[in-house]
Amino acid sequence: MDSVSVKTVGSGFTTTYRLAFSVLIAALVMLIPALPLKADATSADLRPPIRLGVLSYRANRIASERWQPTADYLQHSLPQFHVELLLLRHHELEAAVKNRAVDFVLTHPDQYIKLHATDALRAIATLTPVTDGNPLSQFGGVIFTRADQGSIKTLQDLPGTTLVTARQDALGVYIAQQWTLSEANLDAKTIFASQLFIGPPQELTVESVMAGEADVGFVRTGVLENLANEGLLSLQNIRVINPRSELGFPLLLSTDLYPEWPLAALPHVEPSVSNAVALHLQWMTKNSFDAPGRNGYSFVPPLDYSAVDAVMLKLNIHPRSGDLARQKLIDDLLVWTVLALGIGIVTLLIFSARVKRLNKALQHSIQNLQLRDSMLERLGDGVYCMDNQGKTAYINPAALKMLGFSEEEVIASNTHQLFHHTRADGHHYPLTDCPVFKTLQDSHERQVEDRFYRKDGSSFPVEINASAIKHAGRVHSAVVVFRDISERREMMNQINYQRGLLQSVIDATSDLIFYKDSAGIYLGCNRAFRQIAGAAHNDQVVGKKDSELFDQQLAAEFERTDNQILKHRLVEKHEAWISYPDGRRVLFETLKTPLYDKENQVTGLVGISRDITLRKQAEDDIAKLAFFDSLTQLPNRRLLMDRIKTSLNTSKRNGEQGAVLMIDLDNFKVVNDTEGHDAGDQVLRETAKRLTLSVRSMD
Repeated sequence: MDSVSVKTVGSGFTTTYRLAFSVLIAALVMLIPALPLKADATSADLRPPIRLGVLSYRANRIASERWQPTADYLQHSLPQFHVELLLLRHHELEAAVKNRAVDFVLTHPDQYIKLHATDALRAIATLTPVTDGNPLSQFGGVIFTRADQGSIKTLQDLPGTTLVTARQDALGVYIAQQWTLSEANLDAKTIFASQLFIGPPQELTVESVMAGEADVGFVRTGVLENLANEGLLSLQNIRVINPRSELGFPLLLSTDLYPEWPLAALPHVEPSVSNAVALHLQWMTKNSFDAPGRNGYSFVPPLDYSAVDAVMLKLNIHPRSGDLARQKLIDDLLVWTVLALGIGIVTLLIFSARVKRLNKALQHSIQNLQLRDSMLERLGDGVYCMDNQGKTAYINPAALKMLGFSEEEVIASNTHQLFHHTRADGHHYPLTDCPVFKTLQDSHERQVEDRFYRKDGSSFPVEINASAIKHAGRVHSAVVVFRDISERREMMNQINYQRGLLQSVIDATSDLIFYKDSAGIYLGCNRAFRQIAGAAHNDQVVGKKDSELFDQQLAAEFERTDNQILKHRLVEKHEAWISYPDGRRVLFETLKTPLYDKENQVTGLVGISRDITLRKQAEDDIAKLAFFDSLTQLPNRRLLMDRIKTSLNTSKRNGEQGAVLMIDLDNFKVVNDTEGHDAGDQVLRETAKRLTLSVRSMD
């Protein structure tokens, strides 16, 4: 295009243009050496970007403190990319996804469902926040009021009350509660006298209820506990409406549980890149020097978000809800149009209406099946469905990839015979022992660890979850979800190896080594300690207290020193006589020091005890040799001079007088000369004995 343009201007202009261009190039070449080069910045800009968009409710400074460690961790783990953290509001995040201005999105589940429906995002990991030391991959909603509101105790008491919450379009602060009310035949949009949406943070919702500005509040799980931990709220002043208890979930709860925030990849991201990001985030641990576990979260493989999708569809707030409503309106118009054709063709109209309804039900079923298939195909875990005849009716791509079979080889085959036929020890695996077969028989859900075999004959350990599907009260089929736990097993083997190595090291020392928790319960010890406790194995010590291993007096002394160490964070050394089971008494010198967790909280203590019996005896013998005569065992001249000096100082200080009594043993030389030195020594010993008997013990 440029050369054509130049030619149309004319040869004179072309010559001038080329001359000017040559001069410009020469000037640039001369200036290049003088330009400052920023090699690092240039090289970084040339790296392919990973743009991580995170939904942010709070100020960018607070949000950055929470999420920047994740970006830093990915930058450290994937140095071949340039990782960029983008903190975005709701509308900004949706615009960034639409314009492909981000590669990955971390947002709440309901917004993910909306973006997934319109922009085909796929979840690659699920956020797992840490609450009171517990990693939680699920959350829900809380419906609460003041404890002094005697008229509001159940969901049926809510009509006519006033409601306050942060927003209307968020799962944890409205949608989850709305669905719970819907299941109780209550419409959240109509039962309240008024609804006030005051925006984040959710602490404002709690303040509004406690101030009497509203009767009832909706908040996300964990908000009330956080305020209580910060000393801003007493949970005794709160009443939870419709309280629920879920196994393993420690927080106050009023609704169903839903999976935490998903990390999703946009369609343009290469699978190798998204897999690398997911892998590094899932391997991110609290012990990593730059891991964001210190900020209270980590990531796990993506959970199933179909429950959120279903709730939004049923509440008519799904992006596809409008399409379904329009489709229903069109269907109804068609039915009424056909009915208006006349009485003469009423039979045909009835038949057409029935066909229409059947088509609609079929279309809805197909849509549900497509939605299910889409979710299962994107699931990282293996999933297959087996009918009550043991034949496979469905298997997802992840399962096929792990097993190495094609779909044609698995469908309609017996999965137990195909890849579940042999135990880990090489023996035949009877069908009657198969957990999936047992679930088909009794409909009980089972979760076990087992082993599957690939098409090439190799095997791998799996975690299996088998659930029954019932129809008309009878088990129709079983759904099996399995996960390759080879890496988990390898990690556990490494942990057990390191633990065994550490135990071998401490068992090799003759010193007594033990460690306890903050309640004084033993967590472990070495062989030397087990010997003095009369235990053959660690299991006979672990879980017990001193009162169960030693006599009452000694156990009470141990408990006293332990409490001082734990309370005042002391490092303490003390001595104690302890008897072995065979009756042998030994003097031990024990050093105890506190154990701390990552929050610098005392969690227990560790102790090392050393046998100092011989050392103490040697010290006593040395002291005796230094101050007592070896023949008569009487104080020698050194001790005499020390006591005389002490007596002089005492007399001088108190204004008293003292005297020194000298005793001479007459004719002792004659005994030595006539009877020998042995007889002289015997006389000296007898004399010493009589002198000792003639004075008080304090003299």
